[in-house]
Amino acid sequence: ISLPLQIVTGGNLIREMFRSADALRIGRTKYAIPRRHLWMPTGLRLKALLALLAVLLCLSHCAGSWSSYIAYDEIQGKVVRVADGDTITIREPDSEQTKIRLFGIDAPERGQPFGQKSRRTLAALVANQTVDILIEDEDQYGRIVGIVLLNDENINLSMVNSGMAWVYRRYQDDPKWLAAEAAARSARRGLWADPAPESPADWRYRNRN
Repeated sequence: ISLPLQIVTGGNLIREMFRSADALRIGRTKYAIPRRHLWMPTGLRLKALLALLAVLLCLSHCAGSWSSYIAYDEIQGKVVRVADGDTITIREPDSEQTKIRLFGIDAPERGQPFGQKSRRTLAALVANQTVDILIEDEDQYGRIVGIVLLNDENINLSMVNSGMAWVYRRYQDDPKWLAAEAAARSARRGLWADPAPESPADWRYRNRN
């Protein structure tokens, strides 16, 4: 039997599919079969879910990473702490506190020039606000890495636009983000007022050695 399964790719949230689909959930992750296929008898639907999971396991084994083949979930919460220009803590509706590392940007560290100003800028945008987090990954420290949305505004990108964060090219190479950084640099906004700013990655490396 050939079952028309659909795999959600690239780490992007496809909300409408998830709202209208049967899904196998593992942790924060959903694997979806669109509702147009729900005419299948229960047994076939179960086989379809199991087949989809088998495909994902195979792809994971071949590529060595789940993140290339899964769609991550979305969470929402009130921002209760802003640690620096790219890290916040939210309180979810169930009262669980979750630390969020903003995806695709790297803000000056506290000991760097503009480190405190970057933190204050982010706090002015999101402190005590209820935000949506589009989850992209989880980092080595167990923090969720995601895009922060406030009333559909991409806060990560806003930090780049204001010159309060670099685009973290190791993880983000979207031309729109790179253009925003170039515009901030050209206008000498934020950290770009310094004629030779040191990237946070270089600063961390220099201070580790």
